[in-house]
Amino acid sequence: MENQNENATHEAYSDESHYNSPKYASIGIVSLEKKISNKLKNKIQQILNESKVKEIKWKNIRSARERLCAQKIIDYLFEIIPYEEFRIDIIIWDVKERKTRFLEDDILILKKKYYHLFKNVFKKRWSNNIKWELFPDEHGALDWEESKRILDNEASTIKIKQKDGEIIFDLIKHFHIVQIKEVNSQNTPLCQIADLFAGMGAYSYLKKNLFNLSPKQRDLSGNKISLSGGDKEKINVLRYFKIRCEEKNLSIHLKKGLTTLNPSDKINFWFFKFNEYDKNQNLSKWF
Repeated sequence: MENQNENATHEAYSDESHYNSPKYASIGIVSLEKKISNKLKNKIQQILNESKVKEIKWKNIRSARERLCAQKIIDYLFEIIPYEEFRIDIIIWDVKERKTRFLEDDILILKKKYYHLFKNVFKKRWSNNIKWELFPDEHGALDWEESKRILDNEASTIKIKQKDGEIIFDLIKHFHIVQIKEVNSQNTPLCQIADLFAGMGAYSYLKKNLFNLSPKQRDLSGNKISLSGGDKEKINVLRYFKIRCEEKNLSIHLKKGLTTLNPSDKINFWFFKFNEYDKNQNLSKWF
């Protein structure tokens, strides 16, 4: 989908992680000025090539090679944070709570969370006069082709049917998205960054009990707790990320899972709490 009458000024790359998990799921969006896009893509691709990593994805961090590659990318992102107009925003939610209280399926929940994240990022973290190109991972769970067909037909809404009516997902009016183009994440470094941070966010809640384990710690039965190679490498990435956040004075905490206290920070982990929205009856149709 492309609106030929409007030129995008900014780009956003999205991917989801663990959306069908029984516990925690997340979506990541990398948003930035269009004019710096190629510079960031080229640098991240250079890091991948030098690390001999074809594609950096959170689930694939199982060895020192992928861990070191992720750490180099983190270093680069922290290097440019003070100077470049870009953000990384991640929404994380408790899948079980949502399903139990609202009896919704995974895809409907995912669509709603995309709406929350779009609204938070495009409306609150950037100015209103921005026009966006959106690049979701083509292997994600949502049917972005449906979205494009609707917009190509000059409609401005995506309707999600549910028992108590319709949810209106108004891309153009609310978010000024002038183009949606699905991409192959393997060829799109910024989509890989969205996956990396989305995976990091969900994992930090899913495995929060492992983060502070000592090498000799034992379970309640007295057995030594052993971690898989993948868990060891992922936890090392999380620890490294925490250190870099502290060095840059970002308000990101990891005690109970990644959380950003100041959402204006350029790396923002947002744990979505349903109770906060239940209090507002005017928003009930979204939740």
